Amino acid sequence: EIITYTVEDHLKNRNKEIVELFQEFQERVLGLAGEDEILEKVGKIYIAYQHSKNFCEVSILTKELHIWLDVKPGEIDDPYHLTRDVTKIGHHGTGSLEIKLSDTAQLDKVINLVEQSYKLTL
Repeated sequence: EIITYTVEDHLKNRNKEIVELFQEFQERVLGLAGEDEILEKVGKIYIAYQHSKNFCEVSILTKELHIWLDVKPGEIDDPYHLTRDVTKIGHHGTGSLEIKLSDTAQLDKVINLVEQSYKLTL
């Protein structure tokens, strides 16, 4: 039997703040390109954002979002040092850079990094 997961499955039993943070993140990521140019693919562990391939994945935790970017360390400009190299560390996403987001105050900085990953993987 094939199980289909939804965004709602990932948001189930989450507090209002983390749901709102994810929804804002989701809207901003999907807004990086024209309608239907970015696909949202929901899996058991994370939600992937892709064009011809993944450029970003996000896992919704209790108090923060874990985001993985599908670029190599050093490929993007990260002036605030928000990314962590996870190439040699076990993690859920397919990307090599991890960002932890727990506050909308950081959202603009994080979306800038996601946008760089999007453009580098086109």
